[in-house]
Amino acid sequence: MYKKTVIAEIKDKYAYALSGDMELIKIKKKQNMEIGQEIYITEEDIYEEKILSIEKAADSEKSPIFKNIYKKLAIACAFLLVFTGIFNSFSSVGYADSYISLELKEPRQILIDKKGQIKEITDINFNPVQSDLKGKKITDNLNSIIKDNMPDEEKNFVMICNKVPEELQTKLKDELENLGYEGDLLIVQGQDGAWKNAKQKRKSLSQYVLEKNGVETWNKEQNQKMNSEEKKKMLNRCGTYMEIKGKNKNEEQNFQEGKTIKQDTGTTKSQQSNKFSEIGEKRQFKKGKSENN
Repeated sequence: MYKKTVIAEIKDKYAYALSGDMELIKIKKKQNMEIGQEIYITEEDIYEEKILSIEKAADSEKSPIFKNIYKKLAIACAFLLVFTGIFNSFSSVGYADSYISLELKEPRQILIDKKGQIKEITDINFNPVQSDLKGKKITDNLNSIIKDNMPDEEKNFVMICNKVPEELQTKLKDELENLGYEGDLLIVQGQDGAWKNAKQKRKSLSQYVLEKNGVETWNKEQNQKMNSEEKKKMLNRCGTYMEIKGKNKNEEQNFQEGKTIKQDTGTTKSQQSNKFSEIGEKRQFKKGKSENN
């Protein structure tokens, strides 16, 4: 899973990133990296496994570099908190006026409040969609939103989101499995303000975020042709993907396999029975012939 961080210090081969729970993480240095830049990191980005809270870093006499970072962070964090509100976008605890966009047959854009309840549902042109789901928890009502509106058969399922906890992503994966969906689930992280900016530019939320992040999606025909690294490259470090094989299809496959095995086993037993009968008849014939002699 990815984690949203802010670049705090940059060195020759690595950098320090600050997470939403105020931990310093040593990550691999990338091109065009800047202090104060927001980036999403995964396990592959970790330069060194050790993670240190900035409080411990400040108290560490053995690591003067951390003291220097801590001073810079104190100033940087104060600026970010007052002028940009960047830390409101961290979602390790819960929602914070989030949004999601689901690429369905008829796409849906959904605003979610801090309690995880649906505030508004619109189409791709930001026209309100009549629904009785307003005020209800998004995690309890995903099935109602997607079950009769699944994407076209050749398309993968794409969710654009911002400031949502992993709980929602896991719930979506489970719902897709239960509905028998088979394909990739692409989850792309959007920016703060994307809802407003997309509306002003007369673009759908999905189109705006994908263009802004330089992200490309792929269809089901490409799923098996592309390896994991190629898919990650298309996501441009702004999201993740999961491979899903619906439970219904798994059950059907297991049933068919079980049926085949049962049939094969029945045929084998029948063949064995015939062989035993032939052997018995031959023995009986030899026995009768011997007695006559």
